[in-house]
Amino acid sequence: MKELSSLQLDIVENMDRIQMLDDHQKLVQDELATIQ
Repeated sequence: MKELSSLQLDIVENMDRIQMLDDHQKLVQDELATIQ
């Protein structure tokens, strides 16, 4: 049972990281759009 909860935590952390990367990518694309 403990293993499952730590696995769920890993998944949540990865989702947070993916969301951060996604937001960052959008920011970069917006900056590139304003430069061009």
